Amino acid sequence: MTPAERAAISETQEPIPEDLLEMLRMQLRAAGGPGSGNFGHAGRPGEVGGSAPGDGAARPTPIRVQTVEEAVPLILSGKTVELPDIRSVNTVLTRLGAMALEAKALGKDAPKFDLCQVSVPGTNLFCGSKLRTDEFPTGIPRLQMPVIPGKLKEDFVADLLTHGIASQKETIPASNLKASQAELMGPHVAQMMLSPDFDPAKSPIFVSRDNYVVDGHHRWAAVVGKDAEDNKLGSLTMNVVRLDAPISEIYHKAKAWQRRMGIESRGVD
Repeated sequence: MTPAERAAISETQEPIPEDLLEMLRMQLRAAGGPGSGNFGHAGRPGEVGGSAPGDGAARPTPIRVQTVEEAVPLILSGKTVELPDIRSVNTVLTRLGAMALEAKALGKDAPKFDLCQVSVPGTNLFCGSKLRTDEFPTGIPRLQMPVIPGKLKEDFVADLLTHGIASQKETIPASNLKASQAELMGPHVAQMMLSPDFDPAKSPIFVSRDNYVVDGHHRWAAVVGKDAEDNKLGSLTMNVVRLDAPISEIYHKAKAWQRRMGIESRGVD
């Protein structure tokens, strides 16, 4: 592990308990890929944390936990977890980010987890208000979200204007926004949150009239993770380009523009 990585860990959290480190090492040694929390897995139907019976669009029943020590192994095993308070979001992401750096130091991939499986009562974190369509009634996978490359953002805005959709730049609290996609790559978010040299709020992201993120989901989630450190949300802001239409319309317009431009989906900011 490099000195910078050690510094990032030491400045943001207490030492990682040895039992959690050993669990990580066991996952990394296991055959068939890193970690047991396969991305997007939500447990078995009928089990706590598995798919809810009946309505396929319903959120899996979360496991309520009281401590980070309870939460981390459940999250890594693919369970849906309800944290006790907002500060726990920051603590969990800091812990999992440190584990990702530990894996990197060992030359391995970070254990995967879906941040959409983490929630806090009384908030929409992280994917409680995700967009659903006829094609994706349980939520839109990250690989199906629109891709808007930075060098083509002005072209995208101009295209929307031909459809009567104007835009304007704003600075708003990150916690006001909602995820439109149904998956968030947890290790990606956690490592951005811990990076001392990266400001995920600086570069503007596109948002809809009704406060849904159109692109830049992982940067948004990293800002929210930082914002949660003081156990309240609303302190940290993001630069956004507000598109004057609801997400249900923006999503389809953005996908059509992406197809016309021949841009491949990538699923990561």
